[in-house]
Order: sequence, then C-alpha cells, then structure tokens
Amino acid sequence: MRLTHVDDVIVKVVGNRKTGLWGSTTLRRGTGERRTAGRLNTHSTNHTLQTVALVTSLKAISRNDVTRLLQGSDKAKPRLVIAAQDATFVDALQQFIGQKVATKPIRAAKGLHDVLRRQLDRFDVTVRSPENTDFSIMGLYAWAAKTVLSPIQLDGIPPSLAPLAISA
Repeated sequence: MRLTHVDDVIVKVVGNRKTGLWGSTTLRRGTGERRTAGRLNTHSTNHTLQTVALVTSLKAISRNDVTRLLQGSDKAKPRLVIAAQDATFVDALQQFIGQKVATKPIRAAKGLHDVLRRQLDRFDVTVRSPENTDFSIMGLYAWAAKTVLSPIQLDGIPPSLAPLAISA
C-alpha cells in the first residue's frame, strides 16, 4: 500500500496475541517511514494490541505535522488510511468510526476507546485490509519481533546495563 495523490498518512498495524507483540509503521507525505513496536502481556486481545499500535502511531503525528499536511489544500482534515492484518479488527474499526454497521465492536481495553476516538477525530479516516501482495505487514511483524526484547531475554542482562539493551 502506497501513498496516493489523495492520501496524506498511511498507518499499518500488526499484533500477535501469542507473544503480546505489536508494531506499527507510519508513512506521512513529505517524510520517511516511522516504525514503533512494543510488547504487552499475553492476556491482551489482538484488538487491544492493534489499538495500542494505532494510538501510538497517531499520537506521534503532532499538530504541526497536521498543519503542514494541510498547507496548500482546502481540506479540513488530513486523509488517513489504516491497514491492519486482522480482518475482524478492520471491520470493528470501520464500525467504530461509523463507516460500517452490524459488526462486532472493538475488543480492546475500555480505556483505549476514548483515546482512539480523540486521535481518529483529527483525521478523515479510511480503513482497509491490505492486499494479498502487501508483504510489508508481515515484514513489520518480523521487524518488531527482532527489535523488541522479550522478558526472557532481559533476565540475562545485569540491571545496570538493561537501559542500554532496551534502547539499542
């Protein structure tokens, strides 16, 4: 999925309940790709992991960035395209923003609903499932799995060196 002449921002999110791992990549017009990843406990739902990834990406887009995206256009809000690996999350997110009815709601932690609503209100949102040929979603998950340390990996590191291992 690439930026088209009408899209301003593309956010791709991925989550894996087995490992508690989530990741997101943000591509904004005029800048490079920004990736974020993290790990929650394995009791979190897939929707919670993907919602955390989405909120984290959207919070990284500042008001100044939004103003720059709107310069020279007559739009009120920048256009945001969200792609997710999970079709149930795509359906639930479309229902959350009012593009679709009669689907199951987002099964994310209740505390994330207000934050997600506030962040999505800043944009003109479109939600899509990635095409079958879009392998960047799985590449994003592979990058997150390689980058984010598991608690088992942190056990062998002395506490004084842990901050260096986490930020590396």
